[in-house]
Amino acid sequence: MDNQKNKRIEKELQSFPNQQMNRDKAQKIHAQLMKEADLLDKKQEKRIIMRRYAIIVMTTFAALLFAALVILPSNDGDEQAENHTTFDEAIDGSINSKSFHSSDIEEQPSKESAQDTKSVILDQADYIIELLANQDYKQMAEHVHQEKGVLFSPYVHVNENDLIFDANEVAAMMEDNSQYVWGSEDGSGFDIELTPAEYHEEYVFPADFLDADEINYDQTENRATMKNNILEYFPDAHTVEYHNTGSDAEFDWKSLFLVFEQNQSGDWKLIGLIGDRHSM
Repeated sequence: MDNQKNKRIEKELQSFPNQQMNRDKAQKIHAQLMKEADLLDKKQEKRIIMRRYAIIVMTTFAALLFAALVILPSNDGDEQAENHTTFDEAIDGSINSKSFHSSDIEEQPSKESAQDTKSVILDQADYIIELLANQDYKQMAEHVHQEKGVLFSPYVHVNENDLIFDANEVAAMMEDNSQYVWGSEDGSGFDIELTPAEYHEEYVFPADFLDADEINYDQTENRATMKNNILEYFPDAHTVEYHNTGSDAEFDWKSLFLVFEQNQSGDWKLIGLIGDRHSM
């Protein structure tokens, strides 16, 4: 069976035409095939290069986009800073353009400062007068100048013999029963020898200064024959006078001067309680 099949196949093969290919033709065909293969390789390589280029482009674009998102807020800040600088320059230019008014600009703050100082001192003086009316020296001590203390003088001609008490001593004055010589009586020349409480009644608060007829700021003109030298003795101070005319404006009037000076912190503190009355 197999032998018959093999013979039939061999017979069919012999029936095919006898094709022969010479060597030159075979070389041409081989060269053509190699050329086609080379073209295919170049196309494939070009595709690979294009893919790589596309990947690089996309990666670069993504990196630039991310960087832009990160830098954007900083740029906004820079822009704001630039605008701020421009605004400052505009302000400087405006001030320079009005330089011919520099004297007016310099004078105005000093006037405002003086007015503020006056207001502060008057408010503090009113508060201290209330404390004195209640003989509350302990509370008043908080307003006494810590370095200089407070000077007590029965008359407006101040001198180096007048007594000075520091803040701690002031706080305890109403409990102090010691006798002090506060000066000399005008006219008689006798010593004014009193306890702090007695001196308070006679020379600090001899009239109702809560209901003063006059309250004067930095006015130290002489009301009687005795020279008022408060601002000469305290050249850096400000004064507030509480004046009562009494029943006889010529002989029965009484005044109390509160004297203030700045401490090292710039706060206005009490440095003097100075009485005034008719003198010979």
